[in-house]
Amino acid sequence: MAKVFVKYNPYRLSTEIVIDGNPISADSEIYAAIAGKRLQEWIGNFPKMLLDDTNCEKFEIEFYGSDLDWDDFREAFAQAELNENTNSIDASVKHVNTPKSDENIQRGIVKVFNDLSDPKAPIPDFRSPELVRHFESVKNAVFPIQVIATMSSGKSTVINSLLQKCLMPYKNEACTALITEILDNDESFFSAKVIENGNRSEPIETIDVLTGAIMSELNQRYGNDMRIHDDDSSEKPIYTICANGNIPFINANDIALKLIDTPGPDSAANKHHKEVTEWALRENNNNLIMYVLDGTKLDTVADESLLTSIADCMKNGGKLARDRFMFVLNKMDVYAPDKEDIPGVISNAKKYLAKFGIIDPQIFPCSALVALMLRTELSGKLVGLKRARNLDDDIVDMLSSDAQSAIPSVDKLNRFEDLHLEKYSTVSPSEQAKIRTELNKAIEEGDIEKQALIHSGIISIEAAITAYVKKYARTKKIKDLVDTFEGVLESSGVLSKAAQAVIENKKFAEECLERQKRINEKISEGKEADEFKTRVSKLDPMPTIREKADEERKKVLSQLSAIFPSDE
Repeated sequence: MAKVFVKYNPYRLSTEIVIDGNPISADSEIYAAIAGKRLQEWIGNFPKMLLDDTNCEKFEIEFYGSDLDWDDFREAFAQAELNENTNSIDASVKHVNTPKSDENIQRGIVKVFNDLSDPKAPIPDFRSPELVRHFESVKNAVFPIQVIATMSSGKSTVINSLLQKCLMPYKNEACTALITEILDNDESFFSAKVIENGNRSEPIETIDVLTGAIMSELNQRYGNDMRIHDDDSSEKPIYTICANGNIPFINANDIALKLIDTPGPDSAANKHHKEVTEWALRENNNNLIMYVLDGTKLDTVADESLLTSIADCMKNGGKLARDRFMFVLNKMDVYAPDKEDIPGVISNAKKYLAKFGIIDPQIFPCSALVALMLRTELSGKLVGLKRARNLDDDIVDMLSSDAQSAIPSVDKLNRFEDLHLEKYSTVSPSEQAKIRTELNKAIEEGDIEKQALIHSGIISIEAAITAYVKKYARTKKIKDLVDTFEGVLESSGVLSKAAQAVIENKKFAEECLERQKRINEKISEGKEADEFKTRVSKLDPMPTIREKADEERKKVLSQLSAIFPSDE
């Protein structure tokens, strides 16, 4: 049996692997496969690499890393036992430790930088305006989620469900005519600017308080204008609504999400929309793509080329590329579980995507409209009820038609186990466990709203987005912050200057000691008055000087240690 230790640091993209007490050599195939790469890029092949490298089939493996990376590590070996090329492997895998949380690391780095760039700090290089601007841009980096779909799939309803607010027009016609960017800033209200042809510095309209009604009016007004000019591509304006507000399920201080809603690729309004989507696939391999499908009409997908492009992106990027793409099957509450095979519907969706080359996709069945109604009109109205149908008729009459139609769906989601959509969602074991804990609590408390919300699948979608952000976006942000520090250190020689600062403090202390010695000599010669002699003899500046010098030395060393933290 071979004993293997794997330690993965996502912030430096470094992996330490020790087999039977010996670190792997730099010329080994394993080293070449993992060096400078994210764990998700190589973990799928790691069991096979171990088999080939050691000529051994039985392993005792310890993994040091985050919970999310551990989920992927453990899953790789579970899959290896099912693969005919690696099913001979007998691996016992154990999670031995978890590093500090991303939030603490990020806050620590920001604090160190703020300390170093303080006007009183001893190293002026960190006060460079250019460096401060660069650091702030990295610290405030935005993580985009591109939401795409074919027409009438319920994409806007999915976005509204995530926002917990009826902001996007969401009726069954093609009512989102503009590109809309929604940036999370944790504010309680939404504001917006309308820009033309990407000119963000001079918006053509500003909205201080954005509502769903105003959003619909903007889509009508600028959408119609866009179609008028569509026959002349040279003059065609490209409008974008840039909105800011709260995306409730994530903290903007940790990472700023930006939901980018593009009209469907089958929309005839403007070919630029398709170009935006294709650019997101090709040029930014760190963003998240959410493809919303109508779970009741899969055969109506119009843009086969887009799905083929997604398949191409997924083929060669390992688990990282697979994690980038979320396929949301919306409107699943339409099905009747007592008459239709829900697992079969989801299986058919996978087969449908496989026709385009999308193998083993991340599937998230959901009922976005029910989730939206539970988070808006129905919120708080079902408290104390055992069934949503028991809602008082007077209250029902005051609800919108969407909220009224959601009431029987709430009961259906809670009643039929096959419609517990969270069971089919592709979330990590640790996230799935958290959702089960929430569900069990809701059942114990008789909270039918929370139960239905979980069964609607929207909580699983939020969990998957959050996990992706933690696993990729936040670790990349931390790595960029660290790289910023190291760039300054390398280009400006801060380390040598810091060492020089310590030396100069020492020299200063020695000079003060020599000065005190000369004063004492004069005093001992009787050249000063007795009163002065008595007063000065009581003054001993050295403890203060030594204390100050020691403080400066410790401060500089502490700052440097924070810049180069250990992997612990």
